[in-house]
Amino acid sequence: MAERINSISFHDNYLCWAELEVNSSQHINLVRVAESPLPFTLNYNTLKTGGSAGQAAQLLGELAEEHRFSAEESRFLLSARFGLIKKIMLDNTLSSVPLRDLIRYEMQETLTSAAEEFIFYQPDYRREWNAAPNALTIAFRKDVYNFFVLVGKKANLNVTEMNLNCFALDELVRRLFPNLIGQVLLVNFTDHGFELNISDEKGFLDYRFHPYSKSLESIESIDEAEVCESFGKMISSLLHPEAVDHSLYSISHLFVFGAAFKPGWLEKLQPYSETPIKILDPFESSEWQIGCEDAILRSLGASRFVEVLANVF
Repeated sequence: MAERINSISFHDNYLCWAELEVNSSQHINLVRVAESPLPFTLNYNTLKTGGSAGQAAQLLGELAEEHRFSAEESRFLLSARFGLIKKIMLDNTLSSVPLRDLIRYEMQETLTSAAEEFIFYQPDYRREWNAAPNALTIAFRKDVYNFFVLVGKKANLNVTEMNLNCFALDELVRRLFPNLIGQVLLVNFTDHGFELNISDEKGFLDYRFHPYSKSLESIESIDEAEVCESFGKMISSLLHPEAVDHSLYSISHLFVFGAAFKPGWLEKLQPYSETPIKILDPFESSEWQIGCEDAILRSLGASRFVEVLANVF
């Protein structure tokens, strides 16, 4: 029997809601999708504004009624910019210090607020750097978490998961394209900048955000040439940062996607990258069958809905 999941991805200025059916035979059916502008720009300031949760919940209620979304399992997907992702190098000589205390101390040195204001999470992560083990830790503000919990309650949704997009996207590529060897760079074209995910065969490596401009202009307010130039600067800063004299990464695969990405840019972006650039299209997976009941959605391209698909995994 197919499992029905409501996947809701929140972006800076809009949200995307997809209802999907998933069955055990590795088949996902995209039943329906709705997109809508948010009544506010999603950032820390607006999350603290009284009434924002109610506005977001009202929008979800309107979308549910208009597009006949079910009230079954719902999952929220948030930008990794709402969390702090940090790799902590562990000192083997401090074996007597509890890992939780060590991580809390290291994170407190980075955080701008008291550690009590955050939720800390350590995923299953095994890496070494210069022969020293690393622990991956995510710090998530409690007030951000509580805001989205409140949105779900006010919208009468059964929210069972709240995920950061960087880990969902890493898992999606691993599931859909398991035979990729080498480092993979995912470039998500968002409202105000590129969200970058880097992984390899072992798992997640890094997440970064690169704005299109220093003034954080929206992609709608800059032209195509500026988008391509910003893409080139992003690639250069990622692979050859000024602080080091060698490349930090060796990218074997580069995928672009996102609601703000236009397929016509692909050819113009290629000169800025030595690695061939491909559009991330889940329909091309040979491991999973991605179906879509709506011809209009298929014409828009699955690369536009990668994040809501990723939230399934």
